[in-house]
Amino acid sequence: MAETKQNPKAKQTPADSNKKPATDTKPTTNKRQAVLRVRAPGGSFRRAGIRFGRHESVLAVKDLSDDQVAALKSEPRLVVTEGETE
Repeated sequence: MAETKQNPKAKQTPADSNKKPATDTKPTTNKRQAVLRVRAPGGSFRRAGIRFGRHESVLAVKDLSDDQVAALKSEPRLVVTEGETE
């Protein structure tokens, strides 16, 4: 029966057993996404299939169709501000 030799330097200690295996060490970058901040100062109002109120709603542009974005921006009863968020 053949003996397997272990490298004494490679001996695992209890502290080593808690370490996670090395993974990609590139820092994660927070991707910013385009958003529309929308509110209806006059009270409850629906446009583009979404109800808005006096409080600001933040909508990710990627979740809206081009027609919805155009309808929201062109609606005089809504206050629409473009921005970015993480």
